[in-house]
Amino acid sequence: MTLTSADYPSGFDETAAAALTQISSIKVKPPRIAESTAHLECRHLSTVEIKNTRITPGEVIYLHVTKEFVYTKEQDIILTEHIRPIGRMHQGGFM
Repeated sequence: MTLTSADYPSGFDETAAAALTQISSIKVKPPRIAESTAHLECRHLSTVEIKNTRITPGEVIYLHVTKEFVYTKEQDIILTEHIRPIGRMHQGGFM
């Protein structure tokens, strides 16, 4: 993640610098990262500016999860304990 958040010039391909593969999304124009375990395709709802911070809420309109991380019996359940996310997914706290 740190390679793609460096201060690159406008138009620079961060995914190439990090040796990541772009693949097409289903519902949105920006591409997904093939190496990612999960993808959330989102629709931008608004941008809220508070002092020098921007908050950008969105609506998830399509979800992709690698099959090995989904348990299916009566319904699909995402096995977040196996994914080991680096951000908050649900419940309290960060992983």
